[in-house]
Amino acid sequence: MTMQNVAAGAGLTLNLLDYQNGQTIVIATADVPPGTYSRIRMEVESAELVRAGATVEDPDVIDPIFVPSGKVDIPVTFTVTAGTETDVTLDFDAAMSVQVNSTPGQHPYILRPVITPVGTSQK
Repeated sequence: MTMQNVAAGAGLTLNLLDYQNGQTIVIATADVPPGTYSRIRMEVESAELVRAGATVEDPDVIDPIFVPSGKVDIPVTFTVTAGTETDVTLDFDAAMSVQVNSTPGQHPYILRPVITPVGTSQK
């Protein structure tokens, strides 16, 4: 699955399957005022499901995934202290995040992101 993510004002296209088994990527950096925060909001512009074909005669199949709100609020509490850098690590469960719509309609696949905070650290 490829997800187009707009983070901190800049577009970023990711193949989520490239980031498994402990592989990570920085998707956003921002200067924020010191304080305690209780969520992170991600804006998702578009997503697609790519099913790899086995041969040249059987090419990849790409299906759009409907993103209902375009926003994902991730509940995570963390504190930003002046003069330090705070890292927040999130785990996106791609397999659990794509809902297959079994009723006929215009959206056979729907993105309902399952994102779990897995840690915070300060430097």
